[in-house]
Amino acid sequence: MGQVSVREARNNLSQLLRDVQDGEEVVIASHGRPVARLVPIRGTTGHDLLAALDAAPRRGRRRSAAQIDVAIQEQRDSWE
Repeated sequence: MGQVSVREARNNLSQLLRDVQDGEEVVIASHGRPVARLVPIRGTTGHDLLAALDAAPRRGRRRSAAQIDVAIQEQRDSWE
């Protein structure tokens, strides 16, 4: 696809991502000046990326109700 404007990128992000998955590089320009480049990630699969994201500590990570209950109980136990 080459170069696209920010507006085109916003309106066609899904298609741009498919193009990148197919090996294409896409440059995003703001007012005609290149500001970003979308490139395929080489040597990894979607499963590898998801596993890496799951393993990485994140702020505000969502926990199940059971996990929250355990954390609350552990905190209460530490008070005694």
